[in-house]
Amino acid sequence: MEKPYQMLLFDGAAHKILHVHGLNGTFIAETPYPPDIEPLDAVLLNKSIVYILAINETTGENIIFQYLATEKNLSPQKKLHPLPIPDISPLQIAGDEQASQLMIACKDGSLYIWYNHALRLFGRPQQNAVCVGIQIAGDSIYTIWEQEQGGIIALFNRQGQLLSEKFIPGIPTQLQLTNEALLLVSYTSTQWTGEGLALLETTNSTLNLVKVIPFNCPLQPIKTYPATITMSPTENTAYVIHEDGGFISKINLTTKKLDATWLIGHSISSLHFLPDNRFAIGPSQKFADLTLIDMTLGEPVSITNSPERTLLGLLLILPTPVPK
Repeated sequence: MEKPYQMLLFDGAAHKILHVHGLNGTFIAETPYPPDIEPLDAVLLNKSIVYILAINETTGENIIFQYLATEKNLSPQKKLHPLPIPDISPLQIAGDEQASQLMIACKDGSLYIWYNHALRLFGRPQQNAVCVGIQIAGDSIYTIWEQEQGGIIALFNRQGQLLSEKFIPGIPTQLQLTNEALLLVSYTSTQWTGEGLALLETTNSTLNLVKVIPFNCPLQPIKTYPATITMSPTENTAYVIHEDGGFISKINLTTKKLDATWLIGHSISSLHFLPDNRFAIGPSQKFADLTLIDMTLGEPVSITNSPERTLLGLLLILPTPVPK
């Protein structure tokens, strides 16, 4: 029996946030946002608060909105609340469930903490670098940084102290941390390096490189852009989504080897497991649609066909029922 679930989708043509019942496709709420705003990223905190990073296409400024996905706030007229964070330009956001706070990375490389309606500086890099990914676990904050000659993986404590860092020759695209303290960092190529996945262990607050798994396009030797990483529910498998290549690399985290390459034949930007763990949904920023993938067979099942919708490459699976 299929398990119920809810989704948040973003319709770029109608400029609406779509809150949808996953099994039957009916709408719970449609929340409009300004037409000059384009959502870039979204994170869920406390099972019901969604923070949305967006860009104002008129001014070029980045903004963060708060959307309350609780049952008492599901009116179609429910409006978004922009966070009062002047004088900074957000580039990345990450949710911190333990402290119920938001970490914000800015275009100038600085990191901020948003908590209880207040913004405080967490730190700034000593060299020209921009944070392109954040993962928070316990008292540790894992970050990846893009710089001119490659990337840096840096580990901080909650006080902002740098505990460990590692240089990687490629440009990092995303990071994921398993419950076994195994850190996965995907990276795309520079003129000197190819694309791959770096696996690191964290021991006594030190990052140790375990292995690098190179990626190659199964069709021809081109850049495939490993955009995002999705962990299986059991965390024994990682799926790296190659947005430009239209395929998925399946990584066995027990053997730390590439298990399989799934040719999806369609660009997807990320991958989201459904509650039954057999199927996953892949939104496409390039084609503005959704692909349903059978995670047992590694094959696409269906692709949405909604000409009236322009679905952005953002999707959140919400807990069911949504908290009141």
